[in-house]
Amino acid sequence: LVENFIPEGEEFGIPTNLSVKNDGKGGIYVLASLSQNAKIQLYKLDETKAKLVPAGNAVAATKGKSGSVEEVMDFGINPKTGDIVAVFADRDKTAFFMVLEKDRWSEPVALSGKKLRQARSARAFIDFAEDGTGYISYLNEENALELYFIEMEKDILPE
Repeated sequence: LVENFIPEGEEFGIPTNLSVKNDGKGGIYVLASLSQNAKIQLYKLDETKAKLVPAGNAVAATKGKSGSVEEVMDFGINPKTGDIVAVFADRDKTAFFMVLEKDRWSEPVALSGKKLRQARSARAFIDFAEDGTGYISYLNEENALELYFIEMEKDILPE
């Protein structure tokens, strides 16, 4: 299904930054960079209609020279709470995180560390342990590992 998915306005389908994860309850989510519309969008698989539908608002991006976008994003699903948390690096390689709240991404919160390295392949990653602790990692501009952990509490953003 994802292989044949072409988002509205896209000519060739999902070009880059493809990430697929499940929520542990049968839900499947796909994160994709959309180059024609210069945005990053999270989708959820609607099994009854056999299609991917937007989950949350799109995150604005900058169209890159190589047919993709300059920003990078990854997401994780907290197995304890079901919260979807994303790590996002803007075109200046500053890392942020945000939470999907009622079909809208929260305001981005900047991570306090150094910027991502400037290589085109620079990525930030997020994943959750079974206890609900989230981990964000990336290589910084000095080529050293930045590692953060986040915990979710009721009714507040990650700490």
